Amino acid sequence: MRAGRSTASEALRGALDAGLALPWERLWRPVQRAGAWVLALPLWSVLVVLLLAQWAVVLIIAAVAQHNGVYYYTGGDATWYWTSAWVLGHGSIPHAAISEGYVFLLAPLAHFAGPSMIAGLPFVIALNMLVLWPIALLAVYGITKAIGGRGFAYLATLLWTIFPLISIPYFYERYHVRLIDQNLPSALGLIATGDFPSLVALLVAAYFALRTISERSPQSALIAGAAAGFAVTVKPANLIFLPAPIAAFVVARRGRELLLAAAAFAPALGGLALWKYRGLGYLPAFHTAALAAGALTPPPVGTLELHRYIHLDWHHLWVNYLYVREYTWSVRMVTWVLVAGIVGLARRSVVTAVLLGGWLTCFVVLKGTSAAANVSDGSFFRYLEPAFPPFFFGLVAIVLLVPIVGRRLVARARAEGFAPISRRGWTALLAVAAAALVVPLVALAAFHPLAKPQAAGLSLYDQYVPANTFGLTAIQRGKVVHLAWPGQGTRRTLVSYKVFREPRDEFSCTRQGAPGTFCSFFLIDPVTETYVIPVSTTFRRGFVDRPPPGTWIYRVLATVSPARQPAGDSILLSRAAKVDVKG
Repeated sequence: MRAGRSTASEALRGALDAGLALPWERLWRPVQRAGAWVLALPLWSVLVVLLLAQWAVVLIIAAVAQHNGVYYYTGGDATWYWTSAWVLGHGSIPHAAISEGYVFLLAPLAHFAGPSMIAGLPFVIALNMLVLWPIALLAVYGITKAIGGRGFAYLATLLWTIFPLISIPYFYERYHVRLIDQNLPSALGLIATGDFPSLVALLVAAYFALRTISERSPQSALIAGAAAGFAVTVKPANLIFLPAPIAAFVVARRGRELLLAAAAFAPALGGLALWKYRGLGYLPAFHTAALAAGALTPPPVGTLELHRYIHLDWHHLWVNYLYVREYTWSVRMVTWVLVAGIVGLARRSVVTAVLLGGWLTCFVVLKGTSAAANVSDGSFFRYLEPAFPPFFFGLVAIVLLVPIVGRRLVARARAEGFAPISRRGWTALLAVAAAALVVPLVALAAFHPLAKPQAAGLSLYDQYVPANTFGLTAIQRGKVVHLAWPGQGTRRTLVSYKVFREPRDEFSCTRQGAPGTFCSFFLIDPVTETYVIPVSTTFRRGFVDRPPPGTWIYRVLATVSPARQPAGDSILLSRAAKVDVKG
């Protein structure tokens, strides 16, 4: 009887399993076949398709985000990068308020495109799309392959390409202006600022750090150090990335490789120091807090003051967290998925979790606590943009916690290892890394600080523009002054013009501590401490003024806004025109 009952129960269980498995198998078999077909394809063909998908996503965001021709929201930061690149492209060292890494990449483009950022932006976007995006995609693929193998890397890289689109519904509609119009163009390389290059450089540094830890390769260590160094030359704030790879090397006991990476990193610090000294006349990190943005004379020398750069305000971080909760539909879900992903990474490799988790933690703690980073105005996500990759890796790594699946992915990743690189490949990579660090040093030693009034800081807007770049004609007919100037826009990009009229020229130049000249266009009068108000803001290429009797100096400031409004970011400053109006 017992044998009969056992046989009957087994038969019933088998029938139930077969009934349940049949629909599942029908759904799963096509997926398996498709996966096997993709895995059989050459690697380069899959990566090309993923890159095309990435470009398609960028085009979608480019079409949806608010723009004026090729101009997207930059907050004025792009004026510093483009103007500095234009000055550097003509053999002079500009006012070094920003760092030089991305400026050197843009300098050849600015040399041929000219002083107008509108003319140069198509080349900037092409550089980001054709050079930086493929590098980023390869790094994402390499890191995810190290986490879960080739199949996992394909799926994760595909998710990386479409993540900007699928992240939009996560935010409530009332935040979409700040997300789509202000942050996504920067994150996707549609503007000329250092945020996107920082993301790419740190991705490369993280990939070669993982490769160094796995293979103990001296070449990988050198490239990891050089990539981290280049990221610091793009934005010095990327220094906060360094504790993560250092901790990973220490945990993995890779002391020799850590020294090699540090040796490759050192030229970047030397180049950054030389750039700051020759462009400012002093090193800002070693001066007191009396230093103001755009200061014309260096403050007194002091010791290294880290408190000016690191100020941990935990309450501010909590406020940012509350704002994320306000503008998204589930911050706790993402937080705990991220925590679970980091745990999954730790089960796969403690060193990987230290590197990626430390990377994210350093930025969240040191940037998220800064008073300048606010979720409410959208700046929080721009400041933390270089930390998006570890956030993404933490999210996708949650599959490592799935029973059986996670174990198989880890085993497959260890069996496949990293893609082999030939001797010629290593030589080419090391040559590019050396050029990225050595060429700026040579150029900075050969070039002289800017001595001509070709660029000016705008004291009110904290912007930096090419100056005296286009003519201004003033024809006086009695008490009426007719102004005319050449248009600075294009058929698709609408440019507005601010007309200034003052009894003295508000454009002035002052020598700094180092040989060189810093020019300013004072939109705040340094004598009366009042705002210099334009007499007109217009889209036309001329203006008719009826000034009171006296001697007047006219200048025109070209501005552009992504909303096509009659005021925006400054891009060019005209030459001066002088008239004498009789009483």
